[in-house]
Amino acid sequence: MAHKIFKIHDFFIEFELKQILQYYNEMEKYNQNSLQSYEEYLDEATQGMDEEEAQYYVERNDDKLYDYVIGHPQMIRRTVFLEIYFSFENYLNSKCNDLQKEKNLNLSYEDIHGQGINRAKTFLTKVCLITEPFNTGLWRDIVDYGKVRNAIAHNQSIVKKKKYSSIKQLPGLSVEHEINEYTFSFILEENFVPKCIDTITEFVKILR
Repeated sequence: MAHKIFKIHDFFIEFELKQILQYYNEMEKYNQNSLQSYEEYLDEATQGMDEEEAQYYVERNDDKLYDYVIGHPQMIRRTVFLEIYFSFENYLNSKCNDLQKEKNLNLSYEDIHGQGINRAKTFLTKVCLITEPFNTGLWRDIVDYGKVRNAIAHNQSIVKKKKYSSIKQLPGLSVEHEINEYTFSFILEENFVPKCIDTITEFVKILR
C-alpha cells in the first residue's frame, strides 16, 4: 500500500503539475508572440504618419493591444491557477482515501466537517496524525492560494475581507487598485503560476 501512495505522489508531481506548467508556458509564449506580431503590424501601419496621426491610429486599436498586454495574460494565469488548485485539492482527497484504506479506518475525509483542502488537512492531521507538513510556511502559502482562488472564482479578483489581506505576500501577485489595506483588486504576474507550482511541489514532497 505504501508503494501505491508513493506512485500517487509521483503521478501528481511528474505528470499533472508538469503537464499544467507545460501548457502554461506554451500559452504565455503564444500570447507574447501574438503581441510581438501585433506591435510589428502597428509599426508598419503607422509608417509615414506624423506623430499625432500615429498616436491616434494606435489609440483606435487600443482594445486589441490591451487584450495581448493585460486581458489574455490574466485569463491564462487565472485559468491555469484554478486548475492547479483544483488538482491539488483532488490529490489531497486521494491521499486521504489511500490512508483510510491502508489504516483500515471506518472514518473517511468525507465524514469530516468542512470542505476543500481544510477538510483534507483535518483528516490527515487529526485522524492520520500527519502534522509536520502542515506546520510549514509552504502550507501557510497554500492557504493563501486558497484565498486567491476564492477571490478569483467568486469576486472577480477583488478582496474585501481583512483575513484575505495576507495574499499580498504571495510572489507574483500584484495589487492593482487599493481602496484601503483590506480592500483591493489584484492581477497575476507571469511568475505567479510557476511559483505556485513550486510551492505545492515542495509541500507534496514533504507530505510524501
